[in-house]
Amino acid sequence: MSTMWQLASSGVRAHRGAYVGTAVVLAVAAAVLAVTGVIFESACARSPPGTPPPGARSSPWPPPTPAR
Repeated sequence: MSTMWQLASSGVRAHRGAYVGTAVVLAVAAAVLAVTGVIFESACARSPPGTPPPGARSSPWPPPTPAR
């Protein structure tokens, strides 16, 4: 084994916790993003054609001013 390989592997071993923590955070973020996409797509697929997407306002904004 070369000296550089030993140095690199010892650095990885020394910071193993940081690498594992980063991998866990990225995996959880990917799972949350995937679940959010599935929920949004299933809500959009359930609504009849021509209806606004879930969460859309039903009234125009800003509200119209009353006639005098």
